[in-house]
Amino acid sequence: MTTTGTPHPSLRAARRPVVDLGPSALITSAVIALAVTFTAMTFVPDLAHHGRTGFALSGVVMTAADALYLLGVVALVCSGAVPRGPVWTAAAALALVGSAAVVVAEVLLRVSYDVGTNMFSVVGPIQSLGMVGLGIGVLRAHRWSGWRRFTWLVQGLYVPVVLVPALAASGGQNLPALAGFHALVLTCGIAFAIELRRADG
Repeated sequence: MTTTGTPHPSLRAARRPVVDLGPSALITSAVIALAVTFTAMTFVPDLAHHGRTGFALSGVVMTAADALYLLGVVALVCSGAVPRGPVWTAAAALALVGSAAVVVAEVLLRVSYDVGTNMFSVVGPIQSLGMVGLGIGVLRAHRWSGWRRFTWLVQGLYVPVVLVPALAASGGQNLPALAGFHALVLTCGIAFAIELRRADG
């Protein structure tokens, strides 16, 4: 069995180019989303209010952030950090389909708020379920070490445990809770970067 202190050979082997893009994609996604969220919380509230010009503009930026997040998930799946097998393949499929659908929902939210909101209510749980599955896979595979093994699982669990209840309690919008999610994405990106560096020796 591979120890938690030694990079797994599959992480060290010739990687697909998309894997090397994963950490920067996740970190950039998180920084963009945190910047938009912080700005909406402090200086420009219109960024978060449906029907305002700022809301449409924030949609362009957040769609880019969601697309970068999707790229990060693709990189994780291709990196060898998750075990092989039907269960993990299903988890990867849910995470990828859910993350891709979130990009579409983000666009629709600015075109038709009700349609976008309804789509988020469907694809959000799909994405979350997939991310929890991938998080468990990373944890069980022992190919990442230390605290970094837990980052994806914590991020996946954050959605049903914290984010969804917070959004429900606040009528569908809770910027601090959203900021918490993006901070966890940032943590996943940093963890991913560290593990790739370890694999390169």
